[in-house]
Amino acid sequence: MKIDTNLVENLIERYLPFGREEVYEAMRYSLFSGGKRLRPILLLQIAQQLGVLDDNAQRLAVALEMIHTYSLVHDDLPCMDNDDFRRGKPSCHKQFGEAQAVLAGDTLLNCAIEVALGGECNTSYLLSVRHLFACSGYRGMITGQSLDLFTKPTNLEDLCEIASGKTSALFSASIVCPALYAGLADNQIELLKKIANALGIVFQIVDDIQDAEEKSFVAVLGKKESIEVANRLLESVYKMTKLLDFDAKILVDFAKTLQNCL
Repeated sequence: MKIDTNLVENLIERYLPFGREEVYEAMRYSLFSGGKRLRPILLLQIAQQLGVLDDNAQRLAVALEMIHTYSLVHDDLPCMDNDDFRRGKPSCHKQFGEAQAVLAGDTLLNCAIEVALGGECNTSYLLSVRHLFACSGYRGMITGQSLDLFTKPTNLEDLCEIASGKTSALFSASIVCPALYAGLADNQIELLKKIANALGIVFQIVDDIQDAEEKSFVAVLGKKESIEVANRLLESVYKMTKLLDFDAKILVDFAKTLQNCL
């Protein structure tokens, strides 16, 4: 199966419930706003590599993209990052109003739960679903976003703590969920969690280099040191991928893509 943006678009259409209300239009507006679908594509590629690219894996990928989209809708709100545009288009709250944007985000999160739990819930799949929502919840993305909003990082440790939640958590969902579903051994799962965390932090550094803000890696460490941190993390990723029991070319290629952006 060819795994690309078009496949993810088609899968979202397949699993997205139908509606006519304005909140449904706001939800669709945000879901189909031209994103790269990086996280679900990565999940599906790993699932394919591990031989578990089935309905359950596809549901995990769609649920992950719904979660990612809801987080962006809420991030753009005036009470959060206050962004009027997303991917060159008016943000959801600028297009539909703040209240409808809040509800659209809430709906996307609930749809993610419905989609994920609509699969064949065997033990390995339930473990992967639990990891998905742990990554997107209090133990992951939400705490990272809270730290990003309400704390001021002053050193590398602070920056990595924020990025681990804000950014790495959803990459952990991309990388670890299919591995849990495939039943990989605990030592392999732990390696993949470390790889995902490192890749997420590098992803954040690349983003910060391209758009430096007050609380970014570049603002706190400077561009040179930020690049050095990223390269050290990528070297650790290359070493860890060699310890995996499956062909990790997907992860190596992703790491190289990030490295080329530094």
